[in-house]
Amino acid sequence: MTGQLPASAYRAQEDGGVFSSLVPASASELEVLRESTPGLPEAFYTFAKEIGLGQTLDGVALYLPEPAVAVPDQSSAQLYNGEAMRSLRTMLGGHPPTPPALDLTRVYEFCHTGASWSYCFVPDQGPAVYALDYSGPTLNADYESFADFIESLIGPSDGSEDRTTHGAP
Repeated sequence: MTGQLPASAYRAQEDGGVFSSLVPASASELEVLRESTPGLPEAFYTFAKEIGLGQTLDGVALYLPEPAVAVPDQSSAQLYNGEAMRSLRTMLGGHPPTPPALDLTRVYEFCHTGASWSYCFVPDQGPAVYALDYSGPTLNADYESFADFIESLIGPSDGSEDRTTHGAP
């Protein structure tokens, strides 16, 4: 089942669990998303409908996916790609490599970390969850599936382990 979520996601929705602050998305919101953005993982729709979206108790914001085309306008992207950063990189050892062109029209952000990257879906590339680094911009597949991403947000019950590979709050 492609829309299946780990049982731990439902436990994390219970009172005091990391997902207990999330609010289920409406059927109409999800239908509009499904029509406008084909190819998103079914597990995302299940999560949004049954668990919810919003800010988790530990501060991770999950929202309806939106096109990442505005990345060049983000302040962190401008900082990392601005003249001051280019000058600093040149001063410290030469020119940085030029990242490959990235088509942001098919990249959909659903979780901004508060740092210089967001978690995204790339429907043409399968079910993986990607980290979109604004400093390139570049994409890296961080999780094999949305269910794996959700598991990383739950973490161990004692909270002692890192929640994501990029240290999202």
